[in-house]
Amino acid sequence: MKNQHLLLGIASLLAAALSCNQPVKQPGNSGDSTAAVEGGGTAGTDTSRLGAPAPKEDRPTFRQEVRFRDYKFGVTTKGDGTIRELLIGVQNAQTADTTKSDTTRERGINGRVINIAAADLNGDKKPELYCFTVSDGSGSYGDVYGYTFDGAKAIRIGLPELGEDSMLAAGYMGHDSFYVSKQFLMRSFPVYKKDDPNAAPSGGKRTIKYQLKKQAAGYGLIPVK
Repeated sequence: MKNQHLLLGIASLLAAALSCNQPVKQPGNSGDSTAAVEGGGTAGTDTSRLGAPAPKEDRPTFRQEVRFRDYKFGVTTKGDGTIRELLIGVQNAQTADTTKSDTTRERGINGRVINIAAADLNGDKKPELYCFTVSDGSGSYGDVYGYTFDGAKAIRIGLPELGEDSMLAAGYMGHDSFYVSKQFLMRSFPVYKKDDPNAAPSGGKRTIKYQLKKQAAGYGLIPVK
């Protein structure tokens, strides 16, 4: 009888000790590390670590690489409309560390970048990068963002407005095509006659050659006449 009382006492002490070691649950907490949030999702999970898509303004809208001699250029654009941004990464194989690149940033560019080209139009042994853009809308007006590189330093290359020369601008309504040919930057576009609809130009095609010239304020593309 005494043995039975002794065993019951030991059992009671063990039960009390075990209950003290159990974690205390807060009201409404199931013990899961994530908590329910409004809308059926869960809080406490870093979705950026799970490959969540980047915000729209940070997503690349254009990405292309081009090599020229010892240089590699990587061009990326982000955003759209008036907030479009151009990023140019430059690597030089002659530098000690080819895993790093210098970056040039241009904000508020006009139009969408559709192609790029690298060249040395003026033969000064310094590479140039040309980014060709086209405007949104039916006119598809073209433009060029050009840069010459002196080491890691990017110097902007200017392109004169077509309207500065009335003869070159006669019949122009956009739809430009830019490309590099030998030592020239070429620009071609259809010529419109009076009353031509946008989809049916009847004046043939005009091609303009540009030479790269050093100027007092930097570098410029000058039409060859």
